Amino acid sequence: MKKKYFPNVLLFFTLMLFLYHGFSVQGYAVARAVSASMSMTMPLEDAMWGISIVSDGSDTGRDTPFDVFVSEVSSLKQNTRGRIIVSGTMSVREGKYSGNSDFVLETGIGGYHVVSGNNEIQCDGKCNYIVDNASMEVTVTLLDKTNRSVLSNPLSVLFELPQGFRVKSRGWDGLGDDRYYGVELLPERQDSGLSFVKLRISPDGKSLTGMELGIVQSVSSVTEIDVTIDAFSFSCQDRGSFTPDLESLEQAGYFINDLR
Repeated sequence: MKKKYFPNVLLFFTLMLFLYHGFSVQGYAVARAVSASMSMTMPLEDAMWGISIVSDGSDTGRDTPFDVFVSEVSSLKQNTRGRIIVSGTMSVREGKYSGNSDFVLETGIGGYHVVSGNNEIQCDGKCNYIVDNASMEVTVTLLDKTNRSVLSNPLSVLFELPQGFRVKSRGWDGLGDDRYYGVELLPERQDSGLSFVKLRISPDGKSLTGMELGIVQSVSSVTEIDVTIDAFSFSCQDRGSFTPDLESLEQAGYFINDLR
């Protein structure tokens, strides 16, 4: 008998990453709330907006860490093999509920691969591959190319820099080794699905130490994501495909639930 899965497996599994990996009792409540509201997606076409970064007038006449970081991202976007590789902790908060999970994420123009505990999500631009290594199951679904969930891959917004955002504020913060360059961005379009993006950029502009996003679920509901980054790197090396080898997984004993 074919196993039953939730109608939107990808969105459900995204929250399950947190349930499997450190959610509290309150975290379970937000998982239910967020999974019910995670139908919010951001149009991929938003990445095609015109450049509209507006400076607040500070740091005029010299490159800031933000300028350097945007240049790094822009260069990476020109290389189909370009990757951003990150490890850290992602916290999700909606109202009084919150939960967090450790993760490792590799993302590029063509897709992404996120690992948290025994669970993985891979997306190759055509399909989503949801891997549960504990139960040895893989669920495959078609990717809706008109929409995407920022909760699955919050760093995907970096590939939209600097299109469609305006700078609300920016400047130095923190002391000593914790010093960073903070930038708060606001989307130009009200239907972007985001209320804000905050970046914590390293002093040399070559990496992030953290980021925050506000995801608009409804007029009165915003889900906030706070990503604390332990390691961040840009890579232009060929790191292989975002498509898993389903045949090898099946031979290894994994059950393949192909919903394409």
